Amino acid sequence: VDYTETSGTDAWSYSWTPPGEAAYTIYARGTDNLGNTSVATANITVSTELPSAYITTPARGDVIHDSGPFDIFGTASDTPEDFWGYKLQYGYGMSPTSWTNITDFLTGAPVNDGLLGTWDTTGLEEGPHTIRLIVLDNSSNISTFEVWVDVVTYPVITTNDGMDYATNQSELILEGLCADTTAEIRVNGSTNGITYWPGETTWRYDGALAAGANTFSVTAVLEGSSVESDPDTITITLDLEPPQVSRAVAWNNTTVRVTFDEPM
Repeated sequence: VDYTETSGTDAWSYSWTPPGEAAYTIYARGTDNLGNTSVATANITVSTELPSAYITTPARGDVIHDSGPFDIFGTASDTPEDFWGYKLQYGYGMSPTSWTNITDFLTGAPVNDGLLGTWDTTGLEEGPHTIRLIVLDNSSNISTFEVWVDVVTYPVITTNDGMDYATNQSELILEGLCADTTAEIRVNGSTNGITYWPGETTWRYDGALAAGANTFSVTAVLEGSSVESDPDTITITLDLEPPQVSRAVAWNNTTVRVTFDEPM
């Protein structure tokens, strides 16, 4: 090992220009006034090759719902000896001015066409969001990849708090909420019976129930899109049958206990 003399006691510095791209080991040897020595080493990889950064899922322009976890897939890699780590971020709009971490820097093994991280989209503002992947290697080379997606809000059924119920009335009114960027509200795939004006945040559906269980699936389509959101569903049972006495028992000669075939 060829050493270059430097001066200093508690702190010192050394300038060095690598001759080319390769892995190097730097040795530092210290000697005290009594001639005692010790050696420390540092491994350095010099590379100008950028790491790989690519998001495959979601794709550009995909619709994502603000409903919770969403898995992001892609590639964050470099040569095993030079890979340092990666992180995922998101920002509002197609050219965000600020970013929020989806993950901190994840170090260790590279990812090739695999799961990069999981994004919790719960409560996100509706509209375009950009996901950014940042990959860093041990030579301080950085690669980034960005993809924008459209975050949509589910339509919400507010009738009976969105809970299933039974009724003896065949006429039906369903009401609910949606985002102000909604273009259409559909019930069971149709706009028939819908009262909704684009830009509003409430909607209404007028229909009729058939005897028995009726399930209604409500979806939204955003302005400028043909993609339906995932549905909010409700099942309403039209019960026109009167309760039947299944049992009547005399009790203590003065009381008759009656049992019906359904809750009263």
